[in-house]
Amino acid sequence: MNRIRRCMLSVLTLVLSGAALAQSGADPSRLPLPGAVQLQVRGHALAVRCVGAGSPTVVLLTGQGVPAVSWAAAPPAELQPEVMLHPPFGARQPVQPAVAGAARVCVYDRPGLGSSGPLKDASPRSIGDAVGDLHALLAALSPDAPVVLAGHSVGGLIAFEYTRAHPGRVAGLVLIDATHPDERSRLSWLFPANEAAEDRTIARHPEHLDARPATSQGVNAVPPGVFGDLPLVVLTRTQGLTAAELPPVGPGPSPKSLGRWRRDLWTMAAEYASASSVGTLMTAGASGHFIGFDQPDLVVTAIDQVLRDARARTNGAAR
Repeated sequence: MNRIRRCMLSVLTLVLSGAALAQSGADPSRLPLPGAVQLQVRGHALAVRCVGAGSPTVVLLTGQGVPAVSWAAAPPAELQPEVMLHPPFGARQPVQPAVAGAARVCVYDRPGLGSSGPLKDASPRSIGDAVGDLHALLAALSPDAPVVLAGHSVGGLIAFEYTRAHPGRVAGLVLIDATHPDERSRLSWLFPANEAAEDRTIARHPEHLDARPATSQGVNAVPPGVFGDLPLVVLTRTQGLTAAELPPVGPGPSPKSLGRWRRDLWTMAAEYASASSVGTLMTAGASGHFIGFDQPDLVVTAIDQVLRDARARTNGAAR
């Protein structure tokens, strides 16, 4: 059941916490970010932590309900069976300190998460709101130079939509098992809409993020070549899905429904890669949805590739 729950969270972009955490009384969405500073961004107190040196700055974005410390440290031991396909975390190196050897890398908690301040009310927030917060944050973190964005799950969707809205501010893009702008529509055969239940989940969630409109944008939601020759790596674990992870469909999981799910997710990942003429699609074969926990070295490799390509692109333009 843990695997089924993890996959449902990844597709529906719901809450990180599982039953074990609820029983323990812990709230994983509020895990603090050590060494963070507070920045006032559009009326919110956002916690930000930057380490390392070198340009372009890399900004890491988390999935829905996931605190920024997930990039900076191993998940707590009690969380690892919930968020990892192959626990324990062991000797793996977290993504932020690993990338810090090559560039300045920043993580931040969105409003309501981690060490950031709470939201003022329970009104739903949109992906557009998250994009606006990111734009204001980047004005403080890197006002004069574009950045590399690396986003996981809903964080990948935020990074994609930010790049679409502000292409001149992005030097490169890494999408890590990212939520697709038409995912809700395409997977409705597997996860039928339940608006009332989803409304209740959003209201309970400390982030109050409603991604439904942003994940129902139609079959042409990711136009091929929309980002020109922007350095882009799409990292997906689609090929690692197994029948044990498939939510019940009709009488139960079947090879046919598993194959359709794989094809749908692979198609969406490939569409993301097609957004750039130099887009690359990489597969994480030994990961669950949280690739940054199961295979952080692969995430670092993807970011390093985009950093190299972004620097080469900048140097070529300067000649």
